[in-house]
Amino acid sequence: SNRGLSDLRAINGNADSTVILDRSARTIVRFTVGSASTTTSIVTSSMDPAAAVTDQFKNRVVIFDKDTTTANLRGQSADITASTSGGVLTCSALTTAPVSGDTGVIL
Repeated sequence: SNRGLSDLRAINGNADSTVILDRSARTIVRFTVGSASTTTSIVTSSMDPAAAVTDQFKNRVVIFDKDTTTANLRGQSADITASTSGGVLTCSALTTAPVSGDTGVIL
């Protein structure tokens, strides 16, 4: 129906909101944890977009997916205090060290 198509073009009747939503979604970084992480150092095996420079992700927040491998990290978040160009994130202390295969986002 035309109603469904118009809903895709506007949120709450505001056509600009879909553009804003798209831009905000493109700022979210997806990551997968590699090996040798600790409660304050997350070693990533992949990031999208990839890390390119030191402190690229500093002052952002890491949030683990609700279905990540490590149950104790599901939904947990931490502030990123530093990051390397190789994708290692230094963060405030997590309750549990992430393991290889854990997943999440950086906001």
